[in-house]
Amino acid sequence: MSKDANFPSRRGFLKVTAAGAVTVGTGLTNAAVAQEGGSAEFPLSQPGRVVKVSHSGAMDDPNRPGSDPVGEVVAAMVDTALLAYTGLGDIGQAWSQFINPSDKVMIKVNALGSPGMSTNRTVVEAIIRGLQVMGLPNENMLVYDQYGNRMRSADFRPGRDILGVAVEFSRNQGYSDDEVDTGSGRTRFSVALENSTAVINVPVFKDHDICGVTAAMKNMTHGVIETPSDFHRAHRTEGCEVHANLWSQSQIKDKVRVTIADGLRVLYQGGPQDSDNKILHNSVYCTTDPVAMDTIAHEVIAAARADHGEDSLEDSGRPCNWLAVCAARGLGVADRDQINLEEYNLG
Repeated sequence: MSKDANFPSRRGFLKVTAAGAVTVGTGLTNAAVAQEGGSAEFPLSQPGRVVKVSHSGAMDDPNRPGSDPVGEVVAAMVDTALLAYTGLGDIGQAWSQFINPSDKVMIKVNALGSPGMSTNRTVVEAIIRGLQVMGLPNENMLVYDQYGNRMRSADFRPGRDILGVAVEFSRNQGYSDDEVDTGSGRTRFSVALENSTAVINVPVFKDHDICGVTAAMKNMTHGVIETPSDFHRAHRTEGCEVHANLWSQSQIKDKVRVTIADGLRVLYQGGPQDSDNKILHNSVYCTTDPVAMDTIAHEVIAAARADHGEDSLEDSGRPCNWLAVCAARGLGVADRDQINLEEYNLG
């Protein structure tokens, strides 16, 4: 489903009709009425549904993958993705479908591919502003990732705030005293995750030299544990079960409320570290289904690989068979025919 949409202001109201078209409006949608009546599910969860918002002017040079995001445009893309996904007319109300004002929220970025293939700070700033509009106190938010040096090179500086929100990394926060047997090995989760009641997952789309694709699932499964290298080794030997075993842990499965994927750039070969093998994708995604999100990420990366003459991930010995395993475990939808990708073009 693909629709053109008016370019809204940050507080501009959008109404999403049942057919998926976006128009300017001011009233509450049926979803909002249900929320006020207490019958809406919290947190909102819609397996198999993914919203994609694109804008050709998202980056300051449309011909250069290393160009910088345009803050106002990206902010509107993030807000539009939330408004379209929830069907609500106000960004604060939209965020309230996933987050309570009393929640302790980890905003989990992915800075491993910095400087050129990290979650962009502009996306995170838009998320923070939306949560602030919702009424979430700054002290109830934390921007977080594993490696301090990578965060710094991505302009997430531990010890310095972003719009009043703290930025931290694993070594400063430490890991839980309790080991968990995941079924693919034992590990400890980060204290920051243990102390959070909710997670906003903010991954990027990258090729991965072991598991083929890294996006929504791997940003959490390997990004909040003490021993990710152990599970990379397990993937080589056990293969398909690792992602499912890690995501099935309550520390992840019960806390990730929504994924806002930064699809401004896509790394199609040479990942997960940064390389020149990337393209501009000029998109932001919103979903509550990490398996569906990674299925779409696989589709995008596979197309980019084909366009640039690379072998398929399957022919490269890195098939994403783990997606079907995750779906079989009830973690989301991997069948592309069962995934509803709603696309909105802002310009």
